[in-house]
Amino acid sequence: QAGQTDGALEVLKDSLAFFEGELERHFRHEELALFPALARVIGRAGPVGAMLAEHESIWNAVDRLAASVEEIEDSKEILGPRAAQHAAQAASLIVFLLRGHIQREDTMLFPLAESTLDVAAKHEVDLNIEIVNGEQSRTSVA
Repeated sequence: QAGQTDGALEVLKDSLAFFEGELERHFRHEELALFPALARVIGRAGPVGAMLAEHESIWNAVDRLAASVEEIEDSKEILGPRAAQHAAQAASLIVFLLRGHIQREDTMLFPLAESTLDVAAKHEVDLNIEIVNGEQSRTSVA
């Protein structure tokens, strides 16, 4: 059973690494590049505000998962039912939230940006994404 616990813990840690890496990068692209450009055209309420609220909900669930993983690691025991249940609930919530979020990006947010932003605004979004990528590259090296 210890091997199963170690394997489950590694899956959770790998998932957290993805959320804290790729997912965070994706959200930063939206929050620092796309959303400001869209908000200047359509306002911050509506789709932009809804997507920001979803980001916050997803991060809250990721924080719950991280706390569960920390609890499991700190206990230095076999994965207990309570910690396992908390981790499973947080992971399930993240999957649920991300599925809906990705669907809304694909069917509403990205088509809205494509049809609403002019060429200059789209170029600005691209430049700001490059800036975000550069900032993350510098912080990951430090």
